[in-house]
Amino acid sequence: MLIPLLFAALAQAPQQGLPQEGPSGARVMGLPRRTSVGTTSFTRTGLRHSCGRQRPCSRAAAELGLAGTLSSQEDKPPSVADLARAGSRSQDRLAAGAASWTAVHENPNGSLLAVAGLKAGPRIRRVLTLEVAGERVDLARIVERDGAWYVAQGDRRGKYRPYEAPLDLSTAYFYLARSHPSFLVDPDVLEKAELKAVRNGIATYRIALPEETRRQLEKSLEAIAEVRRLNPARAADPKLVKAEERSKALLASGIETRIQVSTGLIVQDGTSERRVTFEAFSWVDKADDKEFDVGGARWTDHTGDPTTGDPGQLVMLGNNPLWRPGAPAGELEARFVDLKTGSIRRVPFRDGQALPGCFLKDRTKVLVSGLGQDGAMGLYEVDLKTGANRRLGGETLAAGFVLMPAVSPDGKRAVALHKGNRGGVLDTSVTLIDLATGEATLVGRPMDTAFLSWLPDGRGFILVRRQFVAADRPTREFVASMDLEGTVTDVCPGGQPAVLPGRNRILFRDEGGVWKTCALDGKDAKLFCDGLKAYSFASPAPDGKRVLMIRTAAGKAPEVDLITVDSGEIRPGVRAPGLWGQPAWP
Repeated sequence: MLIPLLFAALAQAPQQGLPQEGPSGARVMGLPRRTSVGTTSFTRTGLRHSCGRQRPCSRAAAELGLAGTLSSQEDKPPSVADLARAGSRSQDRLAAGAASWTAVHENPNGSLLAVAGLKAGPRIRRVLTLEVAGERVDLARIVERDGAWYVAQGDRRGKYRPYEAPLDLSTAYFYLARSHPSFLVDPDVLEKAELKAVRNGIATYRIALPEETRRQLEKSLEAIAEVRRLNPARAADPKLVKAEERSKALLASGIETRIQVSTGLIVQDGTSERRVTFEAFSWVDKADDKEFDVGGARWTDHTGDPTTGDPGQLVMLGNNPLWRPGAPAGELEARFVDLKTGSIRRVPFRDGQALPGCFLKDRTKVLVSGLGQDGAMGLYEVDLKTGANRRLGGETLAAGFVLMPAVSPDGKRAVALHKGNRGGVLDTSVTLIDLATGEATLVGRPMDTAFLSWLPDGRGFILVRRQFVAADRPTREFVASMDLEGTVTDVCPGGQPAVLPGRNRILFRDEGGVWKTCALDGKDAKLFCDGLKAYSFASPAPDGKRVLMIRTAAGKAPEVDLITVDSGEIRPGVRAPGLWGQPAWP
């Protein structure tokens, strides 16, 4: 009964595209966020402790100094150096000691998601709870101990390697990444901040946005203006109006951050529509061992090395498990699936939420587009064997969004699309990344493009080139090639191209929605299977013998199917709850 309610509450967060907020406190304070858990639950009217007492929010806010109107008493302004020293002491104490807290996240639709944390040394317990429209439900309980995560969701229990548990809420890791206590440790981050008030032991700062973030927001305002120009009927679209108001407010005011003077704890952070507040933070002399007990229950073991089987059977897809037909698409999160065993795990991106990209040549590592706490969607290399994460692209890809990476035939480079401050509203920049050094180089001019594949000789790419026609007419698409100097040559009309490995042919969807193949120069076009008009998003296997595609039908959930290239045989690929998309096999 609650699944539709939960989905409606959280489907919109976090959204890619126009910025929903400025940099999180994790970026402003120069600290990565992680997560943890305790016994405190929450309600709209206050904090509720395990003993059943309820404490009004106004009182909790007063104790934390979060409500400036509760007291007119001004405290002595703190020294930034003293704040940083307090934060450093607290960070060291938390690393080795014990504490409990609750991080409450406010969502744009008024729902609240809380992550209650309890930490004792290396052991951490996390509980995710959602409240929406007066209903409250526990989403997941996670106990981290002895190098593994013990995850309970309803009556399902599993043991996973860190960050690999496929949680039902596709945005859960976004919240988890913002729910670990963060402390001010670098005084330089407040160098240009404005101290607004100090009340009840809490210092409130107004922090100006970094220049790159300002440019992104200015670009988003230009994008909104362009959308209205091209489609005047959308001028009063509530989503556009809200996005415009949000961007203007951030540009004018920056981010308000509140810091507890005695501990250096960042107790409140983010914009009014996506704020996180740390409530009831307290040091614990000795945590109850029962809080971390995983005995007495049967945990399905998912901790094996996923790369020890047939690596050619591993695929990546985006998944939203709570989605049901008729609901908004919401957010997808990168999962890797073993087509042979049916095993499903999350790609262990550590900093938030990720979208599928591609496998590297040995298929033990993947590239993903990761939405981190700095507000950028960067390019990350994730090691499926060890769980290690590495950000790529250097300063070139430090801001904006990076999407649709593809690895070169020799495995030494990758190409991806970067949406930064160059070009028009819909334009992205084709970008080359050296996988050894991580450095990125822009190729050619920005353009409206997508669906990157490398040419077999590694001397360029196949992609789609989109051509705007008119506001009341559909955009035209062309399969095109681009060389390493950025020269673009149209191959044939069509979209969603993918090079078939080992065959020197392109699989593409023509203007009538029919799937075909053609030579690399666009000649010798042939029907693929029966045209597969119900299918989209082709992702060929590394050997080019099979293709993973998404089949859609009205009123039904999209299905992931396997199509054999030579015979046209169609078999089920992935059958699991929710919405699946963005397949990545090569």
